[in-house]
Amino acid sequence: METLTHFNQQVLQCQDDAYTLAWYLLGDEAQAEAAVKDAVRIVFNNNAANGSCRVSIFRAVIQHSQAQLHTTVPITGISDDNEIFGMLRTVPEDDRLALILVDILGLCYVDAAAIIGIQVHDLSQRLAYGRQRSRR
Repeated sequence: METLTHFNQQVLQCQDDAYTLAWYLLGDEAQAEAAVKDAVRIVFNNNAANGSCRVSIFRAVIQHSQAQLHTTVPITGISDDNEIFGMLRTVPEDDRLALILVDILGLCYVDAAAIIGIQVHDLSQRLAYGRQRSRR
């Protein structure tokens, strides 16, 4: 019971950021909600409740979102008024993910690199390329 309570507390602390991540990747509220629910279920079922689950949930959201993007039609439901989303669509996927984690969610480089599964130096390069591309 204590493990479940601990897991639920961790989920509550990161669910808003996980949803934001999914929304910026998928561009759809319902798909973002489904991605977060799926991620939480996967992390809990894999016994990640014993440690910190934030990184695991974010990774699962990314995996779910990438699978959705490869099986669905292009994103069209976002208003052109959302300048950030419009800008992000012009950035390659790897660089976009780095921008979302660091510039939108405000994660530190170490955490963002751990979520993506790359070195901090590589994350820095992706951010630089993504920021440069987004300025155009």
